[in-house]
This record gives sequence, structure tokens and C-alpha cells, in this order.
Amino acid sequence: MRLGEVRLEYLTRAGRLERLEGLLPLRDSLVGLEPFGIGLPTSGPVSSVEAGLRLSAAEPGLRFVRLAVELGGINLRDRFLANGFQSWSETRLLGPDDRLPGVRLLGFLRPYGDYNWVDYDGRPGRLHSHWLTYTVDGGGPAPGRTAASESGRGVTFLGSLNEANAYTVFRADYRAGRLWAEIDVEGWEPSPGDVLAHLFWAEAPAGEGHPLPSAVGHGPQPTADNLLLALVRAYTARLAEVTRNELGRGAPDWATGTLVPRLPHRPGGWNSWYNYYTRVTAKDILSEAETLRSTGLPLDFVQIDDGWQAAVGDWLELSPRFAGATHAGGPASPATRAPTAIKGPVTNQVMKDLASAIHYKGFEPGLWVAPFVAVRQSEAHARGWTRPWKAGWNPGWGSSIYPLDLSRPEVTDYVRQVGEAIYEWGFGLVKADFLYAAALRPWGGRTRAQRMREAVRLLREVAPGRLLACRAPLASAAGLCDYNRLGADTAPTWESKLLSFCRYRERVSNLGALRTVLGRWFMNGTLFVLDPDVFILGKSRLTPAQRRTLYEVTTTVGGMQSFSDSVAGLDPEARTFLARTFPLPPLEVRVVSEERPDLFAVRVGSPAPSGTPTPANVLRVNLSPRTQGGLAPHDAHWG
Repeated sequence: MRLGEVRLEYLTRAGRLERLEGLLPLRDSLVGLEPFGIGLPTSGPVSSVEAGLRLSAAEPGLRFVRLAVELGGINLRDRFLANGFQSWSETRLLGPDDRLPGVRLLGFLRPYGDYNWVDYDGRPGRLHSHWLTYTVDGGGPAPGRTAASESGRGVTFLGSLNEANAYTVFRADYRAGRLWAEIDVEGWEPSPGDVLAHLFWAEAPAGEGHPLPSAVGHGPQPTADNLLLALVRAYTARLAEVTRNELGRGAPDWATGTLVPRLPHRPGGWNSWYNYYTRVTAKDILSEAETLRSTGLPLDFVQIDDGWQAAVGDWLELSPRFAGATHAGGPASPATRAPTAIKGPVTNQVMKDLASAIHYKGFEPGLWVAPFVAVRQSEAHARGWTRPWKAGWNPGWGSSIYPLDLSRPEVTDYVRQVGEAIYEWGFGLVKADFLYAAALRPWGGRTRAQRMREAVRLLREVAPGRLLACRAPLASAAGLCDYNRLGADTAPTWESKLLSFCRYRERVSNLGALRTVLGRWFMNGTLFVLDPDVFILGKSRLTPAQRRTLYEVTTTVGGMQSFSDSVAGLDPEARTFLARTFPLPPLEVRVVSEERPDLFAVRVGSPAPSGTPTPANVLRVNLSPRTQGGLAPHDAHWG
């Protein structure tokens, strides 16, 4: 990899737009750019290089607008990973004839993704990927071949090591044979020595029988059928070094060469969302926890989702539905149902009682929170603690969503108070949602990425126990969360026809969610512990095949697993199936290959979680609405 032509636009102190372009090093009267590079040792067939761009000079008062760097010497192979911006953004391998159009019609959806600051032109072969990407020869094994035999495909990997400062968007234009990086420097007020870009490139060429080295002593040894995993491990080990330097003494104790915590097993649990949504009550939680205890399911956690709070943004006040919670030994202190929100000491006692009751029944208590947003009905919004721009609209809340103004000390103090309260209440798992809102716009001389990273670092500082990130810009959460949702919400229906028509990449959709977790499989155990969201065994509008596919993919690819079904309402067959699922067995996904569009082969290193005899240990998945590869529409089978 080599850095080619650079194009920088910036505003002077007087507000005049200036452009600097050409080959490095570059200099005008106000700003200077210089390259840096790190040659990494070549081991076997794997080659890797780092290259970057820093400021050699910058006059005070400048503000950057945009930066692009052409990338030369990179093999733009047959397919390109289009990695989405945040947890929910659909991620797929695409090729020269594929399009990546932006959202249309429903403008209130734009803040959820990258639509307001990344150009979608929708032309064939014009693709983009956030943070990292890879290009690979072919679309997968040829018909009749297994993923294990596909050893003749080369892989080229690209990733950024500078996402704490500026988001990197890798762009491909197949028609022009061009690959470049756009660095989101908008709003940055720079200083000499600032690193603007730091890129990692690694490649394993096509060929039979390459003995690939393991980047770290962790997981299955790379072979010719999982070239990508070898490259990802090399990148992750390097990113872990960079992140440890960034965080200093605050760096977590990750597993060697990764950014993931040391876990004794794949955790499993129950959450309230898909059964109760925002109508959940304390009584519901206690009833479900007691049923789970009585069935003897070996779960790790019971997590209360959205609906417990008085309003989104008011996390120290309870919904009246949470009055009268019960602690481990019997009735709580008298907190009767009230027509209005529960505040003050009563909130603390109710939540302590509830967490204690869950813990008493043998589970880690978990709690959902959206720490960086508020709705217009909230006291947080009424106090003027929000930014004037919108982070979307949520029909379940009947309101637009507004990001908190984290530049204000009283607001960050409030976020700390919320974290301290959750810790005092006794909740050891925090699911933090709608995190993207902290990255909507650059402000105060800082980029989107810098603001987002600061916000997640604050969250990590105040969040007790384990942190599950959701709707988070992936790069900003790396190294700072214990688990990360790496796909959209699953659902009791297969697909949202309206939101699919609107080309909304962050839609609630089983099709979109499963495409994305299969597209991001290599992140599990390296960059994150992958949360694939729930499977559904109870009532839904899913066909038996769709239900089976949702179950098999999530329990196979995920690093953790939850469900929301009421066990008491399941039929005996579903309850037996559930009992066979937990505890989740140790499972290593060695490679996921897309043989043709929406037809996947998932090769694992352990028996299937459902206990099905699987000599080949290959899960074959057809997400297409038509029969292909011997699989019915939306079906999955082992073998």
C-alpha cells in the first residue's frame, strides 16, 4: 500500500475556503502535510504495512472541512466489504454491479446512519465501508464446493488505527479501478503534529496450502480456508497496542492480542424487550425471573429493557409501572403505584429491591439506558440540556430524539450521577443504546469521532460491571465495551417492506440483522464479543424455516445470546429446545463464506448448539426468498 494524491480543504481564520492537493509531502503558507510509514515483518505469505498522514505545520485558527487520500498498490478484488457505520447498519460483501443507495423518503431516519455526512451516489460499483474493509477473490466457493475447500482465494484487508481522532471511510469505484480513503476531519481545529490518518494494510495472496501464522496465541490456527481471520488478528493485535497507548492505565484487561474481555464462557440471558416492549412493569420482571429460576435454566443475566424510566433522558425517575417492586426476602418498602413518575429516595429503594430480587433468583441484573439522548417530554430537555438538532424520531416514544449537550459540565455530571445510581442499585450489566447520537455533528473544534470517543470513554468510566453497546459507531466502541450489538434488532416478522423500500440500512429486520452478523462474523472474539440479538421461539409471524434460521445463526455466530420469550407461555417442544440451548457451548466460527448472494456457509470448530450431529460442522444458510443451494427460502440446516 502507498499513499497517493491527497486533497485537503480547510477554512482559514477569516472563513476563506482553501485547497491543498498533490503528492506528499505537501505545504502551503498555512498548513503542511507529511507521510509516515511503518514496515511490518512479512511472515509466510502474509504481508502488512502501516502508512499515515500527519500535520507538519498548521497556523492557528484553521478549521478542516474534508480530506481524501488515494490508495495505491492495493488489489481491488472481486468483492468489497461495505461495513456500516454503527451497530445496526447493514453490512455486506458487494461487487462491481452492486449499488449502495442512500435512504429515501423518510428524512427523519437520516440521523441514525451516515446519510447526512457520507455521499451515496447509488451508481454500480461505487461502494464505501467504515473503519475497515476487505476485498476478496470470488463470491465464495464454487457450486458444489464447501467453504473448507476454498483455498485459492486471495484477501486484502484495510483498517484504520486512528478512529479516536477521525472516522475513516474506505471507498471503492470498480468501474474506475480506484480505491481511496475519505477522512472525516470536518470541524477539526488542528495543531502541528496531529495524526490525520493511520492506515493498516495486510494481504494474503491466492494459492493452495499457504501455512499462515497465527497473529496471537488465541483461537484456531489460521489455515488456507480462513485467510481473512489471520489478517484480522494481525490488525486487532496492532489496534490493541494503539488503544492501550490511548487509554493508558484505564485500558481494560483484554484477552491477549484482542480488544475483548476474558470471559469464562459465552453468556446467555433473558431481556424484556420483545415480550413487553415499553409496557414492561416491575411485576412482569419479577414474574419472569421467578419462572426462569423455577425451570433451572442456567442463564447469566435478566435484563430490564426500555420502559422502566419516567421518560427517555430522565434516568433517575421511574415509570409508575415500577412501583411496588419486591426484594429478595419479600415485600419492598411501601412504594405504592402512582399516577406520575417516581422520584428521589423511592426510586433508589425500588430499583435496589428489584436488582436484589433478580440477584436472589440467581441472575445478574441488567438495565437498559440511552445515556446520550432525551425526548422532548423529558425534564432533561426542558432544562435545556439537549442540542437543537434531532437524532431521529421514535414512534414508541412519540417524540423526536435529541442528543445531550455533553460540552456542558452539568450534563456530564448528570451522566455520572446516572452511572453511580445504577451501580448503587446493584445492576451489573448495562445495555447502553442510541450511542450514535454523540457523533451527529462536529463541534467545538473537535470531529465527530473525537466527540464520540470522549462520550464512550465517559460511559466506560461510569458504567458498572459489564457494558453492552448498542447503536454505537463501531470504531468508537472498540476496546471500551464488553459486548457490542453487531446487527439490527431482530423481529417477530422477517422483513419490513416499507423500510426496505426506503433503503434504510438501520431498519429492524431479521434479513438485515442476519446479513450483518454474517458479514461481521470475524469481529467476534477479536474486536468485540458479538451480540446478535434474540432468537424467537414463541408467537410471531415467522415461518418455521425463518424461526430456525434466526435461531441457528444467532446461537452459532454470536459471542453471547439472549431471548425474550415468556417460558411459561412456550409449548413443551419449545421449552425443551430452550433447555438444550443454555448454557451456550464453546464455539469457534472459522470462516463464513457467501457462496452466492444471500447463500452462506458457516464453518465451525465445535458441535452445533442445537445438538444436531454435524460431522462436517457447516451451517448452510439461505436468506434469499427463493430456493438455492438445496435450501428452501429463508432456511438453514447443518451438514
